[in-house]
Amino acid sequence: MRYGLFLIGLGCSPEENNTPQLQIIEMQFNIHESNLEENFENNECNTKTPSISWLGAPADTKEFAIFVDHAQTGAIHWMAWGILPEVSSLSEDIQPVDYPPLQGLNSAGKVGYLPTCDPGRYRWRIFALNHPLRLPPTSDPQTLMTNLKKYTHAIGNFTTEWPQ
Repeated sequence: MRYGLFLIGLGCSPEENNTPQLQIIEMQFNIHESNLEENFENNECNTKTPSISWLGAPADTKEFAIFVDHAQTGAIHWMAWGILPEVSSLSEDIQPVDYPPLQGLNSAGKVGYLPTCDPGRYRWRIFALNHPLRLPPTSDPQTLMTNLKKYTHAIGNFTTEWPQ
């Protein structure tokens, strides 16, 4: 079973600080029940990236990026970019060696997805960019966020909570 969440946003979240206001967009993230929802219900750690799909990106999007962090601690759980504009989904269980996307360093100092095991809220954000990022793999969160602030022209957000 897949869960869908439609996101309609105007502007950006306060965490994006000085990012300009955006047009209203709609993106859909589909999450495998066997991945996030089932793991949350069983109090098990989410060790795989979920499958994610989205809709409604502006026509002039050049690239997508994904940023996942823990809302209370600020721990970075996943940074991915270099997702081509014609792509509208990522499969479950993206590995650090998979390309695309390029992946950055998480809070454990490793490339790829850091399991979402700590209790609390996790912020999942997908960015539609109007310029391709020219960042090397293993870029750090500050470098990625600086570039996202420059080139984001649409954003989708949702929050998951563990345990529910």
